[in-house]
Amino acid sequence: MRAFLWLAGPITALQQLSAPKRLASIHAKTATTTPSTSETPPVEIYVCTGRDCLEDGSRETLRRFKALKDEHGLDVKLRARPCMGPCGRGPNIDARRAGVAVKSPGTGVTLWTDVADDRGCATILAAAGAQLVPESYEAAPPRTLAESAAKFYRGYWKQINNVLFASTLVGVDWLYQERPDVADEYSLRIGAGLVLWQLCIRAAQGRMYARASEREGVK
Repeated sequence: MRAFLWLAGPITALQQLSAPKRLASIHAKTATTTPSTSETPPVEIYVCTGRDCLEDGSRETLRRFKALKDEHGLDVKLRARPCMGPCGRGPNIDARRAGVAVKSPGTGVTLWTDVADDRGCATILAAAGAQLVPESYEAAPPRTLAESAAKFYRGYWKQINNVLFASTLVGVDWLYQERPDVADEYSLRIGAGLVLWQLCIRAAQGRMYARASEREGVK
């Protein structure tokens, strides 16, 4: 029994001396295997380059983002994307951080609309984590009445056309019920007017798109 106690003393002392070394090696392994959480998640900015957003100046918005990125040395990836909707309310922006959509602080929406000035671009970058003060950047001047009307029509032209066609059908039906003697003549005139209306709208949209593409340098 005394011999056993005599041997147990040195063994216990050796174990106490080797314990700090084992703990140090465990901490070292944990430090090397645990991923660093200090890295900034990647930020991606998608700018819509659809027909209506080009008309609203999405190429200029893309240049504004690039200027802010270069000015502040931000790690931001800028990409152009086809139509994301809603058309007529652009330029539309989809911002993502580590694959998660960046929400607007005011509305909570994930698709940013009408981003046409430096302040709007800075607001998106600040919401994505960049150290920017959006209020220190210039905002776009208010639109004129004509510009607001044109933008409203581009955003709601489908609804406007649907209302127009529905009203036409109701009018033609009323003609055949109340004025059958002139219904055929007026129905032809109304149909020709609708076709002419659509041709004018398509031509105007094509001309606006060509003008915007030329202004923005889009091939």
